[in-house]
Amino acid sequence: MDDWEEHLDYRDNVVNQHSNFYNAFGLIYNIGNLFKRLNDIENSEKYFNKTLELDPNHLPAYNNLLELYDTSNQNEKFEALLKKGSNHFEQNPTISLFKAKLFYKLKKFKEVVKILESIKFGSEENFKENSRLELIAKSYDQLGNYNEAYKFFEQNNELTIKIDKNNANKEIFLDSIKKRINYFSNLNNKDWKTQRKEDDLKDPVFLIGFPRSGTTLLDTILRSHPSIDVLEEKPIIDKYVEKLDKKIKSKFENLKSLNSSLKKEMRNFYFDQRGKYLNNNQKIIIIDKMPLNIIYVGEIFRFFPKAKFIFAIRHPCDCVLSCFMQNFLLNHAMANFLNLNDSAKMYDLVMNLWQIYINKFSIDFHTIKYEDLVLNFKNSVSNLLTFLDLPWSDEVLEFYKTSQKRGIIATPSYNQVSQPLYSKSIGRWKNYEDELSTAKLYLENWIKKYGY
Repeated sequence: MDDWEEHLDYRDNVVNQHSNFYNAFGLIYNIGNLFKRLNDIENSEKYFNKTLELDPNHLPAYNNLLELYDTSNQNEKFEALLKKGSNHFEQNPTISLFKAKLFYKLKKFKEVVKILESIKFGSEENFKENSRLELIAKSYDQLGNYNEAYKFFEQNNELTIKIDKNNANKEIFLDSIKKRINYFSNLNNKDWKTQRKEDDLKDPVFLIGFPRSGTTLLDTILRSHPSIDVLEEKPIIDKYVEKLDKKIKSKFENLKSLNSSLKKEMRNFYFDQRGKYLNNNQKIIIIDKMPLNIIYVGEIFRFFPKAKFIFAIRHPCDCVLSCFMQNFLLNHAMANFLNLNDSAKMYDLVMNLWQIYINKFSIDFHTIKYEDLVLNFKNSVSNLLTFLDLPWSDEVLEFYKTSQKRGIIATPSYNQVSQPLYSKSIGRWKNYEDELSTAKLYLENWIKKYGY
């Protein structure tokens, strides 16, 4: 991030010196991209618009600005720019894709299908083809044509596998879970005494769970409270675990005995990393939201024994199905979501590990169900705020307005959280019961465990 900011300063100087030259638009466009990566919507928008002033036919600038408006839920600007782009690029597949996204927002699902089945992207634009297939699939799902929907979801995931070319390895992530299950299940608590806190820093709060369990909705609700800030899916714990792994030489048994120096170093390292992403240090509570940090609870608890954990759950079948239906940025973890059975196996492992953690340690956690959140909002949120030692605030009732102030929402739920609560996603898995028949075998214990 620091490198990007230095790069931006340099490029700003260059553009200011050469602003009268037409070929400066390339520099201006790239500055817009850099600001976009920094989640600086105002400046990103400014430089993309500057690009289009210099070159009204600059398709990449249209693409990135439309994407910016879409993912930050600036729907009026999105629609206006789309109209303008349509005038410059009649029947262009990229513009058509964004038209389809607009129709999807407007719930005109037949129009979405009509548009997207008339276009196709070549191999050089596979990521756009991913978006096309996903949007067709979701539209058929909304229309109640579940057979067609499932067919396109499968096609989308098959393309993802083809694009990745074996860079993501699902077994690597699964092995990391199994490694922790093996160690922590056999751990003698007497060998792992709670470490005394040796500083005045307040232990963090984490929002965890399986992906697609309603964590983005919770994130938006919680950050609507005047006393809460939420860090959305930042690699803080990833870096923390990476550093710790080097310190303990990849051996969990070395966590048994910790010297004061290491405890202090690891705690300070976490807060230093977290501080890089904080915009408002005046908030009473900072919540670190990354669902799959659930697998690192053991390593977190070792250095933060007073940490609080918000554990989000949703019907396991709905959860697994939703993971299968999403275009995730592929990595070792997300590679498990390209197949229903693989997703269910991963769910089973993750929940087994979580149960080991809460059985072994005195972890301070609060379970919140997606279904309760949707159907009994005030009571569910009130209980959560009590857990966080915070009073009720009516501002959380209009959480969907908060999403418009968040900037770019970096999860697949960016559109859903800008709307008032709806219950249509509850029990969605029943529409795909046949396709889930094998996967469900891995989920039965958790369906019963969590009262579904």
